[in-house]
Order: sequence, then C-alpha cells, then structure tokens
Amino acid sequence: MSDPAAIHLGDLPATAREMAEVIGLDAALAIVRRYGGVRLWIGRKGPSGELVDLIGPEKSEALRGRYGKQVIVVPRAQAAMQAAWDAQIMTEYHQTNATQGELALRHGCTERTIGNALKRAIARADAPPPPAPIRDDRQTQLFG
Repeated sequence: MSDPAAIHLGDLPATAREMAEVIGLDAALAIVRRYGGVRLWIGRKGPSGELVDLIGPEKSEALRGRYGKQVIVVPRAQAAMQAAWDAQIMTEYHQTNATQGELALRHGCTERTIGNALKRAIARADAPPPPAPIRDDRQTQLFG
C-alpha cells in the first residue's frame, strides 16, 4: 500500500492526526487501514487483543491513556492514502523507468489507473511531469 513517509500529517483527518501524535504515524496508519470507516472501542483494561497485535503493547497502552473508555470513529483517510499512493507510483515511474503497463501489472490495476495516479501526483505537487513517451522497441509500430 502507501509508504507512510509519503503521507503528510496535515493531509490526515483530525482523528487520525490526533492518533498519530499519541502513537506515531505508522501505528495510526495501521489502525486506519484495519479499522477505517468503523467505530473502535478503546477499553480501560491492560494490553490484549487485536489492537495489541496490530500496534504493539506500548502504543496500545498510550492509545488507552488518551482514549480509554471511548469509542473512536476511525477515519478512512482516503484522500491522504490516495495522495501517498499517487506519489509512490510517480516515484516508481521515475526511478525504474517502467512503462505504465508494467506498473499496472506490478500493482494489480489498469494502465488507466496508473495514468490517473501520475496526473494527480503532478497536479498535487511540483512533481516533474512524466518523461515524453519513448518508443518501445518491443512493440511494432502501428503506422508506417
């Protein structure tokens, strides 16, 4: 999925930002990926269960210290996750010189999805545009 380093804290919804301040960005993103879009009960008891398996006992305890006996509505953080994925695709595109088709196969999506990710990444930041299409010698020329 998305590289946590590519996710900017300011792009996250308030609840996810607050969790990241308490338990760190990686742990907050793990919770968002696992529980995004649903309510999560944070109990008062000591570390145990799925949350500990997901983020570890220390971070689970820190979360309990902040949210104990509360229900958190975990955001999906879709915009932040999308921006991070787009940035990851742009980075791979430039570093590996892979075609959009190769990236699509690598990521299990379509060439159109990769193209859209590249366009969004360029629009979102001062990212350099993708290089001009280079003739791929593995393909035959369609016209003349």
